[in-house]
Amino acid sequence: MRNKIAGIFLLLCLWLPVVVTMLWLLYQKELIRDEVKQQIASGLNKEMLITLKFQAEESYQLLKWEHSREFKYNNQKYDVVNSENRGDSVFFLCWKDEKETGIENRIEELLIKAMGKDPVSREKQQKLTKFYQSLFCSGKFEWKPFDRNSEILTYSVTITYYSDISPPPGPPPKSV
Repeated sequence: MRNKIAGIFLLLCLWLPVVVTMLWLLYQKELIRDEVKQQIASGLNKEMLITLKFQAEESYQLLKWEHSREFKYNNQKYDVVNSENRGDSVFFLCWKDEKETGIENRIEELLIKAMGKDPVSREKQQKLTKFYQSLFCSGKFEWKPFDRNSEILTYSVTITYYSDISPPPGPPPKSV
């Protein structure tokens, strides 16, 4: 029973920082969304807004819509203040939401690192594994300080070293 509790405790110690950080970032994202909604409702300075023009078909292919008033284009989030159709073109008057984009990028980085998909950390893990494997000497080591074919010496000494350290066996034996 103690082992199960200890195992659960260790898993919590490993995953709790990731979960708490993720929840904190999602909370920050919601605060930023509310702040942007209030700014748009109170009226924004036209100089702070960006106008994006797309063909009607392009808007469906290039834009990743989160909901009717927010989309992502070129890895940047935009909040739509106004949209206008002119012929076959669509014009969006948008607020470039850099804060929310930054938080989403941090969430994505956190998930990549937590799931072990980061190539840099994977390479470091492989190097660490190779280092630990090099600590175990599982082969036979022989050292011959004198050459047997030497004409001066008529004898040779062979020192053979067998490693007492071997990789750990499978699961530990069960106590009775």
